Amino acid sequence: MNLRPQTFGAKLLLLFVLVVAAAQLTTGLIVSRITRTQANTLIEQDLTRAEGAFARIVDERNKLLVSGAFTAARAHEIRQLFVREDPATLASGLDSIRNAIRSDVVFAIGLDGQLIASKPAIPPDSDISRWLVARAEADTAPNPTATGYGYIGHELYSLVLVPVRAPDIIAWLAIGFRIDHQLARDLQAQTGVDVTFLDHEGHALATTLPALAANALMSALPQLRASETSLSLPLGAETALLKIRRLSAGEKHS
Repeated sequence: MNLRPQTFGAKLLLLFVLVVAAAQLTTGLIVSRITRTQANTLIEQDLTRAEGAFARIVDERNKLLVSGAFTAARAHEIRQLFVREDPATLASGLDSIRNAIRSDVVFAIGLDGQLIASKPAIPPDSDISRWLVARAEADTAPNPTATGYGYIGHELYSLVLVPVRAPDIIAWLAIGFRIDHQLARDLQAQTGVDVTFLDHEGHALATTLPALAANALMSALPQLRASETSLSLPLGAETALLKIRRLSAGEKHS
């Protein structure tokens, strides 16, 4: 069996496959003598490392977003945009924040959890605003915040939420970055493992796999969801050992 790294992903944070070390060839040992149990142990170790890398990348980016969001929310000119209740002007200010912080999305939320303005535009039927505010309201810190994954349209984001004060909380400011192909490539570079993010319906959001292998993976998702252990799965012309990991992404997609 040819064991190659085939995938890690999320929301469904999916899938790791480990290369069985060929370095043993230098000592004259035969790779095929490695048992499946040993291979699974190596895969689990690789999965743990890759999950850790994902958590570190997201945590580092979120810390930068929280810092930038608090800086923006404390700026007098930004607070004035919220007080004036002019969504068009506020949206223009949000675009400036997005460019300054280099985030993918910025949006303003009222105390009732209703979306006020956003850049880029968020579909009106999105529940992400109310979900983030509910999480922040559960935070007992003096400056409550919230973080989490959520869908905006058909794209998955890592999001942070901070209060806008004057001096009491008058609104909320949310900022996020997209879970996309670049993040998948960053993870692959750090871990040596291919990465695929799949949504709750089994559609690929981002992947480092070739198209044929990614399609095979999506077709096998029902089988993968039902398994708590690694599975052997043909992906294109190769066979891989796969495991699945899940991320909660909003109240409707846990």
